[in-house]
Amino acid sequence: ERRPIAVRTFGIEHEADVRARDLRPLGLEGMRFTLQTPSGEVVVRTPLLGRHQVMNILAAAAVAEVCGVSLSNIAEALATVTPYARRGEIVRFPQGFVVIDDSYNSNPRSLLEMVRTLCEIEEARRRLVVAGEMLELGERAAAFHRECGQEIARLGIAVLIGVRGLARELIEGAREAGMETAFFLETPEEAGHWLAAHVRAGDVILVKGSRAVGMERAIEVLRQAFNPTV
Repeated sequence: ERRPIAVRTFGIEHEADVRARDLRPLGLEGMRFTLQTPSGEVVVRTPLLGRHQVMNILAAAAVAEVCGVSLSNIAEALATVTPYARRGEIVRFPQGFVVIDDSYNSNPRSLLEMVRTLCEIEEARRRLVVAGEMLELGERAAAFHRECGQEIARLGIAVLIGVRGLARELIEGAREAGMETAFFLETPEEAGHWLAAHVRAGDVILVKGSRAVGMERAIEVLRQAFNPTV
């Protein structure tokens, strides 16, 4: 017997059953938007960072709405949700700088999405990106790294550090686009020591890279040097 199933579409700004509109970044505090569903709409505030997280939220909200969860309960849950380890975690240091730990994995699209998110953080005095090599990109791997470097330079990041392997192409792309403060280092530990020597109060640092590169080790160097509060 074939049973009827509920079908929901979701998206940002575009026509969909479940959608987000009036998306507003709130810096390191996350973002706010209006969640529209067939049941009505509600203003949502979440500590998660990045437009890519909105798509995850919309998918979850669509399922919750079909299952009968109220909009107020959906909004309440989203206000307290926290990212998985190394997937956009905020690490605050008592010296006045912040690390966005997105070191679990990386690809060209997610890297640039997080860099754009970094650029929306108005409270940052300097924005730094520490990007490890991106793996499993196929024949265009070098070109993808170079193109990402060019785009990061155009976005106006203060410092770009590429770590390991093809991240050298990332740095070359940034330099081709006119960025002078772009550096290549061989290991995450070297990147961590570079940051420890050059970080300033007011800096916001994005750390990202493919899982096998182990970019969390750069953050561990900072933890050992500065003892974060979170």
